Amino acid sequence: MFERARIKLTFWYFVIITILLATSSIAAINAESRAFDRIEQALSDKVQRPKLTALLSERLDQFESNFTKRLLFLDGMLLIIGAFGSYFLSGLTLSPIQKMLKEQEEFAADASHELKTPLTTIAMEIESAERTNSKLTPENRLLFQSIKEEVKRMKNIVNGLLVLVRQPSYTTSKEVTAFDLSELTDEVVSKMKKIALTKKLNLTSKFDTKIKVRANSDEIREVLVILIDNAIKYSRPKDNITISAKKVGKKAILQVSDTGVGIPKKDLPLIFHRFYRANGNDQEKGAGLGLAIAKKIVESYKGEISATSSQGTGSTFTIILSS
Repeated sequence: MFERARIKLTFWYFVIITILLATSSIAAINAESRAFDRIEQALSDKVQRPKLTALLSERLDQFESNFTKRLLFLDGMLLIIGAFGSYFLSGLTLSPIQKMLKEQEEFAADASHELKTPLTTIAMEIESAERTNSKLTPENRLLFQSIKEEVKRMKNIVNGLLVLVRQPSYTTSKEVTAFDLSELTDEVVSKMKKIALTKKLNLTSKFDTKIKVRANSDEIREVLVILIDNAIKYSRPKDNITISAKKVGKKAILQVSDTGVGIPKKDLPLIFHRFYRANGNDQEKGAGLGLAIAKKIVESYKGEISATSSQGTGSTFTIILSS
C-alpha cells in the first residue's frame, strides 16, 4: 500500500519540479532572447560596416544557441536529480504516517489477543450457568441467549481485527495449494443454502468444472462465506442469489450476485473500508469488517475484488484470481 502511495507522491513531486524548471527555463530563454535582440539592434545602429555587423550577429546567434543547449542540458540533469529527490522526499513524507499506522496495527493486534481470552471465559461461564441451573425462567434464558450472541459478535470482531492487522508474511506462512474453485464453491453454497432457506431466498450456483486456483483454500472459503452471507443479509424474501465461477484465459472469475436491496451509489466506493456500513443497513447486525477482510485476503494473492450495485435491484461482487 505504502509503496504505491510513494510512487504516486513521487510522480506529483516530479510534476511540480518539472513545471518549475520548465517555467524558469522558458523565462530565462525569453529574457536571453530579448537581451540579444537589443544588443543586435544596438550594433546595427552604431556599427556602419555590414560585414562586421553580420559577423557579430552570427556570433550572437551561435552564443544564443549554445546558451539554450546548455540550459536544456542543465534542466535534464536537474530532472534526473529531481526524480531521485522526489522519491526520497515522498519517503520522508510518508514515513511518519507509516510509523503511526504500524503502531495502530500493533495495538489492535495486541488488544485483540488480550480480548480473546476473557471473551472465551465469558462464553464458557454462561454455558456452565445454563447447564447447572435448571430453574432458569424463560426471561433469563432469553437474557443468556442474548449475552451469548453478543459475545459471539465480539469474538467475530476480534477475529476480524486479527485478520486485518496481520503481517504480510501471514499468508505466505500458510499452506498454499492448487485446488478446484468450483468444488469449493459448491461446498460453501450447499452449507449456506440452509441459512438462505430460513429467509425464503433462492440460492443457486452455476460454474465451470475444474477451475484451478493457487491459494489457501480456507481463506478463499472465508471470502465466499462473507460475500454470500452479505447477500443473504441484504436480500428480501423470494429474492435470488446466484454464485457463478468461470475461467477466462489464465484468470478465474467468481461472482456473487443478488436481487436484494442494493447499495446506494454514494456508499459503493466505501464498502471495502474497515467498519463502514452503508446507510439503511443498520437493521442487520455486523461490525462492517467482512468486506474489508475479503478484500485483504483476495489482494494478498494479487487478486482483485470489486462491486457493482443498483439500489433496489441488487448487487454483484466479482473476484478475479490467477488460475
